[in-house]
Amino acid sequence: MLNRRPRPNRSTFHLAISALCIAALCLVVLPRTAAAKSSRTASYEFSRAWRTAVRFLRIDLGYKVTEKDADNGYILFDFKKGDRTYPGSLELIRAKDYADRDSVKLILEIKERPEYDEDWILAGLVQKLRDDHGLPPPPSQKEPPSKPDDKNSDKKDDSKEGR
Repeated sequence: MLNRRPRPNRSTFHLAISALCIAALCLVVLPRTAAAKSSRTASYEFSRAWRTAVRFLRIDLGYKVTEKDADNGYILFDFKKGDRTYPGSLELIRAKDYADRDSVKLILEIKERPEYDEDWILAGLVQKLRDDHGLPPPPSQKEPPSKPDDKNSDKKDDSKEGR
């Protein structure tokens, strides 16, 4: 006699497949909250960016700034969306940009909110920097380092090599 396993009930099988499809659809369709921080780099000095960021959050957007520390480069604020308030943080880090100019890296995080809210605020802050301070200064044109004198520096003393 053959040992046969009982076949699963077709309705149970279809129910399991349907549940998997619904779970996959929920993962794709539902908006995601910010799992990572959003960031931008702006080619402005730290002190200018700091003052502009505080003004932008407090005055332009009307958010309550709960804590700020210029020495450590962070601002904590309350992000309002509808009737709810979410804790937000903006970190400013001194950096150099691609052209070796003073710049600031802006890192923004809003708990329990999608990334597009963070991107919207960062884009507004960068635009505020441009409006208040103009375009960043152009990269300096550094002259290429001069080459050593080829005639004298690479001469070999051929008379000693043969001995």
